[in-house]
Amino acid sequence: MEYIGFEIESDAFRYRNQNGGWLFIAADRKEFIWFSTQFTMTRILQHRVTRGLAGIVTCARTMDEALNQTAASAQLAWALPTRTQE
Repeated sequence: MEYIGFEIESDAFRYRNQNGGWLFIAADRKEFIWFSTQFTMTRILQHRVTRGLAGIVTCARTMDEALNQTAASAQLAWALPTRTQE
């Protein structure tokens, strides 16, 4: 299996925890798509089943962990200096 769609959060995380891989979590949290470790984040975001969807890609073990990673990434992005054009 390369990818599997889930509608229930607990099912998606249970499968990811048992099989490894990545989860794409749609922004509305109504769709979860598991991808095997054959995929990179870039390939997941460009895949036909995620194209046009907003969301995150994570290897977190729980939704709380995924949200904490996302929040930490956002804080880091805000903390990084921006480049000015010369």
